[in-house]
Amino acid sequence: MHHRKKLRLRDWLVMNINEGRFGLRWEGDPKDRMFRVPWKHGSRHGWSVEDAALFQAWATYTGKYKEGRDKADPRKWKTNFRCALNALPDIKEIRTKSCPRGRDAFKIYRMRPLRGRENPPLLSTSQTTEIRRSEAVFQPSRLSFRETSFPTLGVCYQPSSYPAEPEAYDRWPCRDRRESTGLSDEEIVNLVHQMMSEASSPEYLSSPNLSSPGGSADSYHAGLNPFQFP
Repeated sequence: MHHRKKLRLRDWLVMNINEGRFGLRWEGDPKDRMFRVPWKHGSRHGWSVEDAALFQAWATYTGKYKEGRDKADPRKWKTNFRCALNALPDIKEIRTKSCPRGRDAFKIYRMRPLRGRENPPLLSTSQTTEIRRSEAVFQPSRLSFRETSFPTLGVCYQPSSYPAEPEAYDRWPCRDRRESTGLSDEEIVNLVHQMMSEASSPEYLSSPNLSSPGGSADSYHAGLNPFQFP
């Protein structure tokens, strides 16, 4: 069985205001969305159950009251209606226009515009242009992390691996090594032969640097290494 979805209090009020039921009616300029609610007190002389017709109708609509099942309680109906109305964030009482006392007591409320359901206030051309400009400048939800943090400046940004991979010497071209020493191929060959000859000479083998605690063959030829890379 299909059950009709119940209306919110605001929509329920609009429907009954347009139909002119329960003493509800619009007040002033329709653009202001103000409406009048009868608010006669039950303690006043001349009060009748008909004065609580609005509150009874809302209690019946919400299922809080059913004739023949529940005892009629106009005071409770009015309290429930007032609490429900005051709880709405989009409806506010205009106290300066309300008259909650007297034989014809009433209250004036104003409905605030709902986004997407009613036309918002019209903006001037300059205001509309300024809003569009601000939206175009700052739209973080539409930008990726790369676009917001790393301006491309016309170059395709490619993130590098982290940590950076150290440059290995074995990947350095041999031609670049030779050029960094400032020596030609022939000079390097002659220098290597000279070093090998000196390393095998009796003077080198009997050098005190080989037997001293802090000495070594590397320290003896530390100044002759042609491959001192920067």
